[in-house]
Amino acid sequence: MYNIFSLKKENIFLLSLIIFSSLIVTFRDPAAHSDSARYVELFYEIQNSGRIFNLEPIFYLLNLFALSFNSHEVLFFSSMFLKSILYIFVIRELEHMKNSKEIALMASLLLIFQFIDNWHYVLTVDAMKQGISIPFILLAAAKIHNKKIISSLIFMFLAYQAHYSSLLLLPFLFLLRANFATLITIYIISTLMYATQFNFLISQYFSELTQIAVFEAIENYARGEEIYFGFQLRFFLYSIFIVVAALVAYSLRLPSNSISEFAMKCSLIFASYFYIFAFASFTNRYAFYLWSLLPLIAIAVVFRSRITFTYSQMAIIYFFGTNISLTYLVYRMYFEN
Repeated sequence: MYNIFSLKKENIFLLSLIIFSSLIVTFRDPAAHSDSARYVELFYEIQNSGRIFNLEPIFYLLNLFALSFNSHEVLFFSSMFLKSILYIFVIRELEHMKNSKEIALMASLLLIFQFIDNWHYVLTVDAMKQGISIPFILLAAAKIHNKKIISSLIFMFLAYQAHYSSLLLLPFLFLLRANFATLITIYIISTLMYATQFNFLISQYFSELTQIAVFEAIENYARGEEIYFGFQLRFFLYSIFIVVAALVAYSLRLPSNSISEFAMKCSLIFASYFYIFAFASFTNRYAFYLWSLLPLIAIAVVFRSRITFTYSQMAIIYFFGTNISLTYLVYRMYFEN
């Protein structure tokens, strides 16, 4: 089994990338990002008054860790570091090989996407709690995909402890055991619901029928702030692009338990989840789970297609790719208006 902490040169490269990118995230101006500014406020509230009871436990523990250094910058560093390490475990769970070089390169590619993709950038520097919960979700999904139900429940619980809103998605993960025909049917129905905004009426009816206040919770979230409200054409088109990209990767006839099959099934499930619940403000928060699959899809295409690279060629590609992406991250963090 691949061990990220073994002293191999590829692991040293990967951990150096994680540490360096975490440091870049650490020393930015939090005032430039609304959620980050709020996280700093919460840090000092905890410092001055103790426990904040509506704060997710994992994020609270990260705050306690940062408090031991008396520095909110440590909160940003530890959040980014934890998220990056979790993504590596996602790769390890999905790839059943012991080739540490290949897994390290896969993980590096995944991390680079966090810097150059706009929505991954948001999850990296602003929506940090959801950013941490997503790799827990992917780990839970990967465990279900590999028929490890008990351990999947553990990661579901951890995802909920990282971001409470992930609770809404967790029941959908069990659809990974369904066949493609079922998933495609659910996807088509939910797509029509979203395009016609019929999802609003269905959620309202379901909440009234079951007396579970899902509809009210979604509708009341950020009430009065009609940002990314309801149907968003660009979100819709981008989500279709993700599903199509996953389909292309899957059509390459890669190994049955590879990342490509996992990404294909997850794209249909996460897209359905997004379309069902995206009827109020900030609908992007329901789409983040789907959009987070793009790096995995890219990895599947690069590493499991008929395109082959020597490790020296891959090292050159990653050297330039890493430098370009980190330079872009520094620009966005410190120089972009």
